Amino acid sequence: MQDLVQAYKEEKNARIKERILAVKLHVVDGKSEKEVSKMLNKGYSTIKLWIGKYKKEGLDGLKDKPRSGRPRKVEEEKIKQILEDKPQKYGIQQEYWTMKTLKIALQEQGIEYKKSRLYELVHELGYNLVKPRPTNIQAEKDKWEDFKKIKKLERKALFFLDECRTVISTSIKKVLAKVGSKPVMRVNIGFSSIYVILAINAWTGEVVVSLAKRPNSESVKYFLRYFKRRVGSGRVYMVMDNYSPHKTKGTLEVCRRKGIHPVFTPPYSPELNMAEAVFKSLKNYMSNKIFYTIEDVKNCIKQFFEENKYRFNLNAITYLGLDKIEV
Repeated sequence: MQDLVQAYKEEKNARIKERILAVKLHVVDGKSEKEVSKMLNKGYSTIKLWIGKYKKEGLDGLKDKPRSGRPRKVEEEKIKQILEDKPQKYGIQQEYWTMKTLKIALQEQGIEYKKSRLYELVHELGYNLVKPRPTNIQAEKDKWEDFKKIKKLERKALFFLDECRTVISTSIKKVLAKVGSKPVMRVNIGFSSIYVILAINAWTGEVVVSLAKRPNSESVKYFLRYFKRRVGSGRVYMVMDNYSPHKTKGTLEVCRRKGIHPVFTPPYSPELNMAEAVFKSLKNYMSNKIFYTIEDVKNCIKQFFEENKYRFNLNAITYLGLDKIEV
């Protein structure tokens, strides 16, 4: 055990030093392989591989072995290029790469790797195994039809409307900390919440914002009236999802009287709404902060929009890729 501690202090190579630390945390500090994986933000199979090599070969097992044949850098560049390409380019009829299909593509290029070593390389290149979110093929077709609708509204008064729930409890995001340390953050745990209702101009990124206790038909109608007072007269197109308060008779009547033409997106299509990007920034802004009252939450929301001057660097052309769509 002492050799691990000493080796960690003396090692100059950052890659090898990280491997020694992983083994030290497991062997000396008694952490499980899964705990070490989380602490170092490394794949579980990578940590398992390093620990296995140490148990079998000692410290020598953690060092890079000299490789014969094709230089390592060339192989890494080839793997990186394949990962950036679609599998179909290599005759594999899948949407995304898996370890199995990547191994097949590499074999066809004359590159052989054990599965464990290949996973380690892939992880070092910034990739990890994640489960994709499914989307219905018909919904995808509907989405493209809606893209075309929005494209036709270019140069029209077009806005995207959505709601977002913010809570008093602290949302924790990753922070910088020394490797092996586990920082502790004070948090407030509560269930009080406030809803942000927002409409963003599709072309300028300017926003109109209101707060509501709950996202019901009354709060949506109030927002639409407030919104129209802010933007002035003239016909407005409003893209929104199929959330029931958006489609009540009362809401549609307010839209009719105020000259707001609703454009409803297909189900499960949050990526069609530019407001989502603003809400993502808002949640990041509010993370790691302590709120003692709901007024603190409101003040934080207000400060976020004031700092951004109620305008965001977003437009529908680039956000939705409308420049690539032919109507």
